[in-house]
Formats: sequence, structure tokens, C-alpha cells
Amino acid sequence: MAMGKLDPITHGFFRDYDEFEDAIADGWTPPYSRGAAERSTPEPEFFAINGKCYPATEKLTIRESEYIRIRLINGGFLSRHMHLHGHNFWRVAEDGNPLLEPKRLNTVSVFLGKTVDIIVYGDNPGFWTFHDHDVWRVMNNGVCPGGMLTMLEYEGMGDVPYVPSIAINE
Repeated sequence: MAMGKLDPITHGFFRDYDEFEDAIADGWTPPYSRGAAERSTPEPEFFAINGKCYPATEKLTIRESEYIRIRLINGGFLSRHMHLHGHNFWRVAEDGNPLLEPKRLNTVSVFLGKTVDIIVYGDNPGFWTFHDHDVWRVMNNGVCPGGMLTMLEYEGMGDVPYVPSIAINE
């Protein structure tokens, strides 16, 4: 870092998707792309949120002292285990049915064909990683960060001169 060779772009950290696109336009190549390598049978490994892999995933936004409800829908073929950094949340519904006793968690399992509703309270301002807790699913073709990963960003943090880092091993 002291030599100026490591920066957010080197690590693939982008404030938003526009910054990611600008880096590609400036010649940056995502490390998970195939480049000029030949393969007889492509075997891509990508996981997505709303049809997009990080860094193209939409971030979630919240205001301090606000409650937001997030509906997680598993339309895939593998169980998901969604984890939110910096917060505990309440699991309040499954498959559209309110739970008799909401449960406080920071990781929730969403099984095949199921939905889970969670409520997050905005009590810890910052940038927080929200991702599948299976590390392989937060990669694009085996390279991290990518896949089923997004950020929970507090309103007003966009002007902070800080690029959020992605931590998936917690």
C-alpha cells in the first residue's frame, strides 16, 4: 500500500455500480472474467440477488431509527443462509404468514421455494455487508467479492469519503 499499488479498485471495491462500470471503461478487467483463456466447456459459477451479482446488486438503504422490512425469496435450487453484519433483525414471517413469536437473528435460512420476511431497525449507521453465509455463493466464478452480496447503507453515508470494504467470513 505504501508503494501505491493497492487501492479499492485493486481489491474490486466500488462505491456503486456506476463506479464499477467506469473502472471497466477505463480498462479494468474483473478477475472472474475468462479473458482470452480457452475452455472447451464453460462452467460458470455465479449466484445472484434479483438476477444480479455483486457489484451490480442494488444496495439496501435505511435511515437511522427507521424500521425496514425485507422479503427474502428463494427461487433457486439451493438453500440460502442470509447474514447481515452490524445488526440483529427480527424474522417475522415465513411464506407470507406472520410468525406467532418473531425471532431475533443475524443469519436466517431461506429454503427452496420459501420466503422469509425480516425487519431491520436502523440503529448502527454505516455500510454493512448483507450476503449468503456460504462463502462460495459470494463469488463470481470463484473470485470474491461477487455473487449473493449487497450492502445495507444508511442514508447520508453516500457523501462520506470512505469506500466500504466487504467482509464475508464473519
